[in-house]
This record gives sequence, structure tokens and C-alpha cells, in this order.
Amino acid sequence: MLLMDVGHTRIKWVCSGAGCLSAQVAFPYKADRLKEQLREQLKNVSPSLDVYIACVADRDIRLRIQDWFDNEWQGNVFFAQSQVMQAGVQNGYDDPLQLGVDRWLAMLAAYEKYKSAVCVIDCGTAVTFDIVDNEGMHLGGLIIPGLDMMHSALISGLDFDVDGRELRQVLARNTGDAIFNGCLEITLSGLAGLYRRYAEQLPGLRCLVTGGDAQQLLEYLAGDCELMTDLVLDGLKIYAEAMC
Repeated sequence: MLLMDVGHTRIKWVCSGAGCLSAQVAFPYKADRLKEQLREQLKNVSPSLDVYIACVADRDIRLRIQDWFDNEWQGNVFFAQSQVMQAGVQNGYDDPLQLGVDRWLAMLAAYEKYKSAVCVIDCGTAVTFDIVDNEGMHLGGLIIPGLDMMHSALISGLDFDVDGRELRQVLARNTGDAIFNGCLEITLSGLAGLYRRYAEQLPGLRCLVTGGDAQQLLEYLAGDCELMTDLVLDGLKIYAEAMC
């Protein structure tokens, strides 16, 4: 089967078979070129494969993807959605469908990996933080702006250009570094504080970090945080196998 993770700016996909995932392919996409890009990306993939898609992009992108597969593909196409319970994980939202499917799938993969309490941090356009306890109960989560979103929102209110994208010291000596360092530090301190709080409640809590900014944040996050670049796709595979 073909597994596809559609974010706000990038699409990641893999072919799954024989119990494992192929190497991940990722590419930035543009709405007006999306069908052309899909045709190029998937030209060597059999159109008879069933397709499972996790999409957090807006409705227009989803409709463009659906239309392309309807016209170009022979296999069945399924858009994943969050479930009440799946693969041992209980959705903690009052309305389970409101939980972002990327967060749901990442939790499925994280819990499947350890079968114990996990903290899942997804560092993308937004940064999400979710906790699953030892029994698989999702305790809830938080969403904060991602680094680029926070940085862009702050500098949009300034009437002069600023540079600065490297953390040299916490207290900066120019406006560009002060803005970037401030965004990074507030994100890191918030995530680290949250992790410590729940680690006290859930001894042995493991922290898994994924998403486009994961590597950058992981360099500064204290504690035993593990980088898992394919967490959403891993969860999508679990989801697909459960639905078959």
C-alpha cells in the first residue's frame, strides 16, 4: 500500500509491504502544481496499490488530492481520521474527530513502540504536545505556534528588517538574534517544563520528537528525547492495518 502524510507545506510518502516501510520521500508542494507534482512523484509506483492519506492541509488541498487519485489511480483511496480507540490508544478528546489526525497517528506509533507512557512532540507549522499514559489513555495535549510561525508573527509588526537565525547566547545583542532566541527559548522552556511535570506523574515517561523542526529543537531539549522522523507514517501504517 501507499502511505501519504500531507502537511501544510510538504508531502511525505512511503510504500509499505512485507511488514516494513520503504525509504521516506518528501517534497514541498504548491497548490497550483499539486497534480503535476503527484504525477511526477508517483510515476514509478503501481496505481493498483491501496492508498492511505493523513491530511492536515486545508479542504482545497484535500479535494485536489482526491481528484487526482480519482482520475489517475486504480486502488482504493482512504483519508485517515482520528478514532475513539485504536491499537490500544484511547482518544482523550471530548469530540474524538476534532483531534488532528497527525497527532493521533503519531500517538499510535509511539505507544506501539513502547507499550508504556509516552510524550509525543510534533514540531511542524505548529508544535503539538501530547501525553499517553501506561494504559494507552490519551490525557490530552497542547498546541503552540511553530518556530517559523512565531518568528514571522513577531517580525510582521516591525517597520524595519531584522536578521538573526542562530542561537549564540540566550541574551542577544541585536534585535534579530533577540527575536529568534526569544522564540526558541520560550518554546524549549515550555516543552521541557511540560515534560518534567508529566514525567513526575508518569515514571518512565518516554519523549518522542517528530516534525520538520524536530532536529533543531532536539539539539537543545534536555532529557532523554528521541528523534522519530517517520512517526506519523508509522502510525498511518498501524491505522491502515487496523482498518483492513
